[in-house]
Amino acid sequence: VWDGKNTSNSKLSVGTYKFVVVTRNDFGVVLKESDIILNNSGGSVSTSNSHISDISFKPSTKFEPAKDDEFRIQFDVLKELDTLKVFALRGSEKIELYDEESVDKESNVEIFWDGTDDDDEYVSKGTWKIQFESKLDSTSLIASKSINVDYEKPTIDELLLSKSKFDNDQGEFIYVLFKVEDASNVTLTVLEGNDEQEDIVEDMEVEKNIWYAVEWDGGSFDYDDDLDIKLTAANLVNEDVYDTEKISVDLAEDEVSSSKSNITGDYITPVITEGSEEMTIYYDLEDEADVEVTIHKGKTSSGSQVVQLLDITDQDSGGHSVSWDGKNSSGNKLSDGFYTYKIVSKKSSSETETGLFIVGDLGDIDGSGGSSSSSSGSSNKVSPGVIVDGVLIGGEPEPDPVVLPTDPVVPPSTPVPGLCAGFSDVSSSSKYCDAIDWVVEEGIFEGYPDGTFGENSPINRVELVKVLLEAFVSNLNTGLAVSGNLGFSDVQIGAWYMPYLNIAKALNVFQGDAGKSTARPSDTVNRAEALKLVFETLAITNQYNVAGCNSSYPDVVAAVWYSKYACESKKYNLFDPVNLLNLSPNSLGTRGEIAELLYRLHLADVI
Repeated sequence: VWDGKNTSNSKLSVGTYKFVVVTRNDFGVVLKESDIILNNSGGSVSTSNSHISDISFKPSTKFEPAKDDEFRIQFDVLKELDTLKVFALRGSEKIELYDEESVDKESNVEIFWDGTDDDDEYVSKGTWKIQFESKLDSTSLIASKSINVDYEKPTIDELLLSKSKFDNDQGEFIYVLFKVEDASNVTLTVLEGNDEQEDIVEDMEVEKNIWYAVEWDGGSFDYDDDLDIKLTAANLVNEDVYDTEKISVDLAEDEVSSSKSNITGDYITPVITEGSEEMTIYYDLEDEADVEVTIHKGKTSSGSQVVQLLDITDQDSGGHSVSWDGKNSSGNKLSDGFYTYKIVSKKSSSETETGLFIVGDLGDIDGSGGSSSSSSGSSNKVSPGVIVDGVLIGGEPEPDPVVLPTDPVVPPSTPVPGLCAGFSDVSSSSKYCDAIDWVVEEGIFEGYPDGTFGENSPINRVELVKVLLEAFVSNLNTGLAVSGNLGFSDVQIGAWYMPYLNIAKALNVFQGDAGKSTARPSDTVNRAEALKLVFETLAITNQYNVAGCNSSYPDVVAAVWYSKYACESKKYNLFDPVNLLNLSPNSLGTRGEIAELLYRLHLADVI
């Protein structure tokens, strides 16, 4: 762009000039040139004449298409005209805004412009001339007035990762956390060696000064790849006006040692919260170990300790969850800011995993909340109100309640006032209570021998198969004889789930792991896996058609294997979105969530 001025910022005289472009490299020089005529005719045009007068604009001096709904042009027609045309002009670009014949004399005529050109693309920023070209008999006149078209450049406030490194080969994932100072369209792109490889999310419209989180599972990238995640925040209507920032991401293999119990798959949900809701930390232990879980102020675990959630000995290997009400050790709500959870497992040596989460909008991150003393050894400590693996513990250790595939299930106890469906761990005020009431009444779900339902416990593979068959198949007959281990090497013959696996295998709903003889009955299921099994079972048992769709969650890439199931889920709002937007496909599905999912399918008359 050249404004017709020289290097001293003085206007050049009218005449013909040359643009000269010279390119050079080691192989030679190329020169191109072109004539350009410089004139001052635009400056000589009046804002009124005998045809048109009183031209006014709203907004008067600067039009911002992303902010202003429209640009109003008002004027008076002083005579009955044969024709009147109005254009927006800048350089060689000429956009027609108005074209009428036999125009009547009239005051306060209004026309409107949305800032787009003939191809419905928003025009470039700069000074535009609104030019009136009128004709009456043999007289043609021109009048014009200038307006500055501008686009506010968004500003990225923060770009963070929930974990500094993770192992995507272990199924781990991270959240990309960000906040912008202006409403904008956000794109998150994976860079390898500064080359763009894939978009995590594209054109995600975000509001200003609000935290957002987007989940990323590392894709198919390798440990030795040089990776960054780039955030681009573009003006809502003009993608050429943007701010960008990038952050390094480290894919690292978890180091396995016989002297320590490896911690994998750790994450917190929700990773962004206003501080008034329950939060849950999930993790997997490789071996039995002593475990301590604490919350710290700031972006690292070196910050002051806010609360100790857990300090127990000999926690079993496998998947675990720790839920708490989001309050500090003094019982107060966490103030807005950054926090870090810290999980330490102790065997012969220690293993530590940490993760970042955010409460509310960014505030003062200095100072500290309450703290509690850390301890280890034979005495178990669980903060009051903390739920470990789905069971509310009031300070004394309880047996690990994770249900193994061999555990029987029993009907709930007689309803108790204040409890939901008679389960000791589900309040009548639980958001899942209506759903739990329904699934129990329909015989879809049952509780555990200790009288609990485990609404926050991750559901395992055989539990999910069981409840889907109970929900989708009429007159389900589980009394059929089961032959041996059904070809699965890792199941227990005679276990309660074997009749369900038998039926699921016969219906071709469940065939175990491809190319293997394993069913992995006790393995947990994430949201994406649960949706696939839900809709494929519906398709087989109820001839349900999973159609493609164009509206999905911002954190679901169109080409990913579960995209069509995610679209179908959004249609019925089967999972409550994370941070009001995202599916969070790698989050483990809980028993409460699956009960709610089936209840919502029922309310939608799908089942």
